Amino acid sequence: MALQTPPTLVSPEKLANYDLIVRCQEGTQPNRPAFTELLRRYQSHVDKILYHLAPDWQDRADLAQEVWIRVYRNISRLNDPGKFQGWLSRIATNLFYDELRKRKRASQAISLDAPRKVNDGEMDWEIADNAPSPEDDLSAREFYDQLRLAIAQLPEAFRITIVLREIEGLSYEEIAQITEVSLGTVKSRIARARAKLQTVLQSYLGEESL
Repeated sequence: MALQTPPTLVSPEKLANYDLIVRCQEGTQPNRPAFTELLRRYQSHVDKILYHLAPDWQDRADLAQEVWIRVYRNISRLNDPGKFQGWLSRIATNLFYDELRKRKRASQAISLDAPRKVNDGEMDWEIADNAPSPEDDLSAREFYDQLRLAIAQLPEAFRITIVLREIEGLSYEEIAQITEVSLGTVKSRIARARAKLQTVLQSYLGEESL
């Protein structure tokens, strides 16, 4: 009877995501080769979140590095390895918001009270990954490029809220907790951000979405 290779001898590159995270949780500190592979697989996910949250920040790479430091220190506390990506997203989001609060102390807050009549309609988009798949046609790539640009040009509070909702898939309640505003404010910001994006992307969405 052939002996099975112990799981601990399997190289990190060959492990499924779930098993890789379990490997990182073994011992008092994460296994270094396994953690390096984990970073390689999920770095683009962190970069995408930070890009959408802070498109004009020049130090996003430093922020991303801090995200992985926190992951390294706390991955053993993750009870369900299958929920790693969501857990990682929240670490990145919370770190961004901590940094934003620090910067806000020395700058004037953006006013969101200017009256504006908007259509409180619902619009859902699937935000494409930074690397388009081969089957994406030119029009789809052009739409997502314009969508990213339109999101980046939103007022800061609107941009953050729509990113948390549409890209990270957080609930209204979770967004209210992270951003420290009321549930009503969250809903208002999302509606106004969607209305603005719909106006900017009108030619791409077609008449049925207007």
